[in-house]
Amino acid sequence: MWTSLSKTTMSLFFDHIRATDTEIISRCHASGDLLSDSSCSNKVVKISSNIVVKYGNFVKEGEFFNQQIAFQLLDPNIVRVPAPYRFIQDGPIGYLVMDFAEGEVPCTKQALAVAPRLRQILSHMHNIRGETPGALSGGVVEGALWPNNVPIFKDRRNLEDWLTRRLKRPGSRISFEDQPLVMCHMDFSPRNLVICNSNKTVTVTLLDWSSAGYFPRIFDYIPYKFSPLDTGFFLNLEPHLASLSPQEKQTAKDVVQALENCQVFFFS
Repeated sequence: MWTSLSKTTMSLFFDHIRATDTEIISRCHASGDLLSDSSCSNKVVKISSNIVVKYGNFVKEGEFFNQQIAFQLLDPNIVRVPAPYRFIQDGPIGYLVMDFAEGEVPCTKQALAVAPRLRQILSHMHNIRGETPGALSGGVVEGALWPNNVPIFKDRRNLEDWLTRRLKRPGSRISFEDQPLVMCHMDFSPRNLVICNSNKTVTVTLLDWSSAGYFPRIFDYIPYKFSPLDTGFFLNLEPHLASLSPQEKQTAKDVVQALENCQVFFFS
């Protein structure tokens, strides 16, 4: 998500809490401190020495609420989440105001060098349970896995029925029996990590909570199927992660098939 998070020359104080929406928006577009890749549709800019804003047509209020929940529930000694302060909607553009994360976005090799920490992070997240499948914030789940018309799931059975229908395999059913709903990031990749080495201490910050939700943990093992650029990273990371059971592996294959069918067939 961010190309470089090293210290910049911007040091001016800016009260992002008391500032008006208009002042924050103006500061974003006046900032020359672009942290995101210029090719990205969403932009991340630094508006003060310790505050950044992510903005664009695809920045939604649900991401703000997801990040707020992750910030509250996750142990910062294991993984850091930038504190989210406010969300602004200006026409089609959303603005998410949050803390700046010190460190560098790693390449694949650098990310795999801290694979034991990444396993710890996912295991920590997967120990946090949810009651209802869907976005952490309770709204519509977002991300590359899902079609545009994905509903808000009422319960686990509703999710199973929705996926089974899209599996298009008569006599087969997707079931998450004995698979609890846990916190999943669903875009766990080097571009969403910030690694900081300071005083022989390594900290990892996890960015971009737009896709996060409560689902069986297999949902953190399948996103690379829908993002070819992440395939190499995840296939090298997977041996370091907690192993899936044979049942989970089969369910994961069925879920991938159902979601791939959404890209080929129309379902009312």
